[in-house]
Formats: sequence, structure tokens, C-alpha cells
Amino acid sequence: MPKSPLSLQEQILNKVGILDSITTSAPFTSLSGDKPKLVVMGHSVGAYMALQTLRLRPQKVDKVFLLFPTLSHISKGSTFSRASAVITSLPGAARLAALIVFLMRFIFPIPLLAIFVRLVYALPGTSLSTTLAKFLNPKSVESFTYLAKHEFRDIGALDVDTLTKYAKRVTAYYAVEDGWVPNFAREEAMRIITESGGDAHLCNEGFPHSFSLGTIPPFLLSTWLMASAWTADGEKDCVVDFDSVPSCCNVSRYSKVPLLRYHEGGRMD
Repeated sequence: MPKSPLSLQEQILNKVGILDSITTSAPFTSLSGDKPKLVVMGHSVGAYMALQTLRLRPQKVDKVFLLFPTLSHISKGSTFSRASAVITSLPGAARLAALIVFLMRFIFPIPLLAIFVRLVYALPGTSLSTTLAKFLNPKSVESFTYLAKHEFRDIGALDVDTLTKYAKRVTAYYAVEDGWVPNFAREEAMRIITESGGDAHLCNEGFPHSFSLGTIPPFLLSTWLMASAWTADGEKDCVVDFDSVPSCCNVSRYSKVPLLRYHEGGRMD
């Protein structure tokens, strides 16, 4: 397990290490003939990590899917993102946030918080309680607050060279309105991707940046990915999901990838 907390660059190197581990162990090493194409998917800052993973391991990554990607100027979005950039930059902000959450859990136990949150998000009771318990763990809060500090600091100007060079391997999906992605940043990235031979889509369904909080039916996302990941010549694909959950939360879960494996004939396991 990596040390905690990790900076953005340390997170990226951690993901590269996971990718190296996947491609040098079963099922990859046990397959005969052509290897599956490796597809990396990331949401939000996870999309930034996915793109940087492609930059660092271009010989291993065949495709990246970027969902509501924050590829540049993350601190210039909504008022909330600007305020978050200032707050997380303060000395000791990560430890202070962890302390606040530690004290808050005495006042608002997880079952009580679950009741309040369920009024806003349509999440099942068991899943919601588990999510809150992990999310509001003081170590997790310290980790993602520390990570956020580095995200706001490091994700500034767009990495034009990388995006241009590997655009043909990129499919990006943007929201019309996204508080974490300024319009000018979205337009710049979409222009470079499309002009360089990649695919960039603007969400017409109105899904928000935080679609993972129960606001989008999972089957819609999986259908889009399956339709996009299946290659025209019927080759096998492997999809690796790099989201932006801090490593301290349970990065070992990535050892279970490939998450989706496509076979000739449409079978998936």
C-alpha cells in the first residue's frame, strides 16, 4: 500500500504502477496470441490521471475515456471551486478537515447522516451508509483534502502537447455546465481533441459532473462505454477504471481489474 496522503503526481505514478502490474500478471500474461487492447477510463481528476498515464505508458494504453474531465484550470471554475482552491491551500488544511470530520461523527452518526443524504440523492440504504463511512473517515478526508491542494496547484494550463499527440486515442465526454470545468477550458480541450483526430462529446442529457451520486442510471453509462469500447474489427478490449478516490480509501481494489472484458460474440465478464 502506498503511503498516505499522496500528492497528485504521486497518485499518477501509483496508477502507472498499477497499470504495469496489470500488464505483467494474469490474465494478460496467460493469454495466447494478441493481447486485449487496454482502455483506461477516468472521471473528473481521474480523467487527468488517465491522460497522464497514457503519456507515461503510451506503449501499453490503447484508448482513454474521459468523463467530465478536469484537464485544465480547475481553480477557475465556479465560486465553490475557487473557494476550495483557497481553503485547501491554507497550511494544515488537510489535518484540520480530518479533525472536523472526526468531531462531526460524534454529533452526526453515519445512520443519521444517511437519512439526511437520502433526501437529496437516490442511493440505496446499504450502499449509502458504506459510502458515507468511507468518505467521512478522517484519514480519507485528510487524504483527499491534501490531494485537492495539489490538484488546484498542478492542474493549470492544458497539457496541449500530450492531448495533441495522443488525441486519436482519446474520447472525452463533457457537461454543458460544469462548475469544475470553465467553459473556455472545455472549449479549448474539445477543439484540440477533435482537430487532432479524437472524439469529444457534449452531454445533451443534462447529467451533472457528480453523476456518480445516483443521478444517472448506471445502465446508461455502461451502454455508452460498451458501444464505444467495442472496436470495429471485433478485437478484445480491457477497461481499467481510474477514478479520483484517494489511495488510502482502498486502492487495492484496482488489483481486481480488468473491470470489463469484452470477447468476440459480445460476451462480457
